[in-house]
Amino acid sequence: MEKQAASIDGVQKLHKLNAEDVIIGYVGWERIIEYEFNYVPSQSYFAGKIYFESGEEMEARFLKFKKSEEALVKKIFTQTSKLNHVGILRSFFFAYYEPQNIWILCYDRFDQLLSELVDDEDPATNNRILWCRTVIRNLLRTLKHIHFHDLFHMGLEEMCNYVVVPSGIKIIYVQNSLEDLDDPVDPEQVNSWRIKNLKALRDMLKKNMMLPGYDSWLGRNSFFDFFDNEDYE
Repeated sequence: MEKQAASIDGVQKLHKLNAEDVIIGYVGWERIIEYEFNYVPSQSYFAGKIYFESGEEMEARFLKFKKSEEALVKKIFTQTSKLNHVGILRSFFFAYYEPQNIWILCYDRFDQLLSELVDDEDPATNNRILWCRTVIRNLLRTLKHIHFHDLFHMGLEEMCNYVVVPSGIKIIYVQNSLEDLDDPVDPEQVNSWRIKNLKALRDMLKKNMMLPGYDSWLGRNSFFDFFDNEDYE
């Protein structure tokens, strides 16, 4: 990989993706040949762009990983690449950023992490309730897709594993699979992990999103209670 030089203003200058790199990135049939991003040490991700052989460019986001997390970033990229779903943010490539001794994982553009979302709306408005219903329906469909491909997330209780896009919310950092189980062919263990994923999603929604101060939403309350039903387990 071509040596990367740090810049004074923090902006990563154009960097080529070479044939000998670990991963060559594609979007559709377009091969990514260069990238750049704005490095801010205090942030967990950076805004930037990717450039294609055709001369086209596209906005992207670059998530930061420690030098010691090489295996993790490769695992996340590998598992995410298996999932083609509207509810999962696309990842394009990963690379080592030498000036700061970090790994970067290039994702499609998003507005912000869910944990950064500031909600100034009245929680009792009908529009807010309808938005929450749409979000939860789409997240459940996305989780079903992840499970269908024998993958797991195991971090869905944390808001940093979701990003906000104009169409709603998408999931990032998918990393676990059947190979991570003690017994990958044990149906009870597989089902247990899937339930843990669902409960983690429920806990995140209950604590942070689904109008915790709005007690008269009976349908939501029944939905949350469903996960604690012993018959379900």
